Amino acid sequence: MDAQIDCSSVARFGKTQDRRFLHIHAEMQKSLADRSCGREVCLHEAAHAELMEQDGILNVRFVGPNILYNPYIDQFIASSAQAIGDDQPNAVVTDDYVFMIVCHMVAGGVVLRLNGKAETGDDGDFQDFKKRYAAYPPKSGESADAIWKRAQEVVAARLSEQQTKQGVNERAEKYFHLLYPGE
Repeated sequence: MDAQIDCSSVARFGKTQDRRFLHIHAEMQKSLADRSCGREVCLHEAAHAELMEQDGILNVRFVGPNILYNPYIDQFIASSAQAIGDDQPNAVVTDDYVFMIVCHMVAGGVVLRLNGKAETGDDGDFQDFKKRYAAYPPKSGESADAIWKRAQEVVAARLSEQQTKQGVNERAEKYFHLLYPGE
């Protein structure tokens, strides 16, 4: 069975015949028809999720694939998948807390690099981080590139730990079956 792409947001706004949506939807279907691509998506998201859970983020879950429509900017936003957790309303936002979140963000790309993949799918994660960095620069004055690189190094070490590696692989397999029900 092929991966089911949630397009309910697009349908709610009556945009299912928009040529931009049709193009994005066709490209996603083509990509996700390749099970090796699906496995990489699941491994990427599993690394995010494993570190999030280890660091105390609650209710970490796998969602996607989906295409959303944002009427305010008249754009479609596609996601092969995401690992999300509950908001942390009581979190004290310090440089250490921000670094923890950056570690979660880099995890997907790092795990794919550790597995010999050249395409890691972390461009969007890096762009999201740069927006957040611009809005809330750290007190330390460390540059966005330096924080991202430091997080990649820390996460590479964490993902090399046997227990973490096993957790990521088990989670990736579970996510694969969520992405492709019946397989």
